[in-house]
Amino acid sequence: MYPVQYAITPETFPIQVRNTAVGLCNCVNNLASIIGPLVAAVLLENISELYLCLLLFSISLIVAAYCSTLVIETKGFDPQTLYLEPSNSVLMLEGKEIS
Repeated sequence: MYPVQYAITPETFPIQVRNTAVGLCNCVNNLASIIGPLVAAVLLENISELYLCLLLFSISLIVAAYCSTLVIETKGFDPQTLYLEPSNSVLMLEGKEIS
């Protein structure tokens, strides 16, 4: 996961918040890698039906896959052109507003 995190994450955020955003993503990734196995162990111990655990894990994978579709495609443009407009906090890409 770390190679993907360090390759994709910096391109996704505007210049003004890039370092902070990468650090925040790294922190959340580390916390999730600690908490994830603990939560899985508790769920597997306390839920008598295995299909409920599998359903919960499957839903989390589906949510993660959906979130990956929300990432801005950065192929073919200069990453220095992605910036926040200071007056209204609108995300701009090459002078065009991104919604």
